[in-house]
Amino acid sequence: MARCFLIANGPLLSFIALQMYVHWLIWIAALWAVTFPDTTWSLATLLRRLRTRPIMTESAVGLETTP
Repeated sequence: MARCFLIANGPLLSFIALQMYVHWLIWIAALWAVTFPDTTWSLATLLRRLRTRPIMTESAVGLETTP
């Protein structure tokens, strides 16, 4: 889901940059008001899930050998 939002967010950056010179592009660049918060929210959710998922180490699965 985060990948879809990032792909939707990327092409809008050119419209945001060019709307200063070609004023009617602001209507297309306004879509960024939707895609940017969605991208931020989905990346935050993804990173939180990755942080809270336990990392499986050798000792956690019982592969560590004792001397």
